[in-house]
Amino acid sequence: MAYYNVANIYYEQGNYSAAKNYFNKIVILDPNGPYGNEATKVLNNLKNMGY
Repeated sequence: MAYYNVANIYYEQGNYSAAKNYFNKIVILDPNGPYGNEATKVLNNLKNMGY
């Protein structure tokens, strides 16, 4: 999924706001699939980091 790749690039660059937006889109598009599950984990990590 292209959104997942973009989200990871933003995440690796430290642009957590943009990454969060893309990870949220992934959860909407693939809520129970592998990308959605992984995006949910990353979003939880970002939340714990204060983002």
